[in-house]
Amino acid sequence: MKIDKLKETRLHDDIYLRGKPVIKESFKFLFKEILMNQKKFESLIDIGCSNGAFLSYVDSKSKNKNLYGADIREDLIKSAKKNCPFATFFNLDISKKIKKNFKKFDVCVLDGVHTIFDNPEDWLQNFLKFCEKKGAVYIFGSFNPEPYDVFVRVKNSKSKILETGFNRPSLETLKRLMIKNNFTFKAKKFDIKINIKQDKKDPRRTFTIKLKNNKKLTINGLEQISTKFLVIGKRKEYK
Repeated sequence: MKIDKLKETRLHDDIYLRGKPVIKESFKFLFKEILMNQKKFESLIDIGCSNGAFLSYVDSKSKNKNLYGADIREDLIKSAKKNCPFATFFNLDISKKIKKNFKKFDVCVLDGVHTIFDNPEDWLQNFLKFCEKKGAVYIFGSFNPEPYDVFVRVKNSKSKILETGFNRPSLETLKRLMIKNNFTFKAKKFDIKINIKQDKKDPRRTFTIKLKNNKKLTINGLEQISTKFLVIGKRKEYK
């Protein structure tokens, strides 16, 4: 089997079509940071909104906000509309050129989507365009704190598909690109406090193990550590 002949695609998002939306601990962390930075925000967009779980959480904690969600998959958007009838949704590929008449938002969220792409420039410039002049962007998920970008493809032993979505881009690369685009850069580490059991039916899912210092390490069955950070950025002229 020649690896370079195999099809590459993202499969793992199918899990968000099953069952009810799960309110993650990271949602609480992320929204707390948003309120600390922009307590009086009026509009928020979640790009890569999946089944709308984060938007549901935002609405439960902060009423009368204009909430929007965007995703590349129509089936996920359909699910999100059922879970979040109060929000507005549209189809979007964040790596493709955006039309000139797009709307801008006070709060722009990208949660976990960045690990799908090999080149951050494919999505970053488009993402930053959604930010209002005095707004802020929030990029959450797994990053390498060391100055190395890690590119990953995984394949089930019985499959002929290379799965994407498990990269570990470096904070250093994102910082350089955000500064290049005239945005500030601030990174805050997320330390999970709860235990997450291993899902033996799906080794790709993350779970936690307890360390000797009582802290928790998040890993998956792909031999990967997941060190999660929240990156916050604002336009330099309005910081």
